[in-house]
Amino acid sequence: MRHEVTDADTAVRVGSGDVPVLATPRLIAWMEAATVRAAASGPRRSAAWWR
Repeated sequence: MRHEVTDADTAVRVGSGDVPVLATPRLIAWMEAATVRAAASGPRRSAAWWR
């Protein structure tokens, strides 16, 4: 996956800080999206399988 950081991704814009850097909530959302994508491309297993 590839993401380009824009003004909409900054802590100031997201409301998680007061400096124009990549917002932690945005980074976490990107990591979650990458995890979902990776899991979808692997063997089919539901969350219940891991219990």
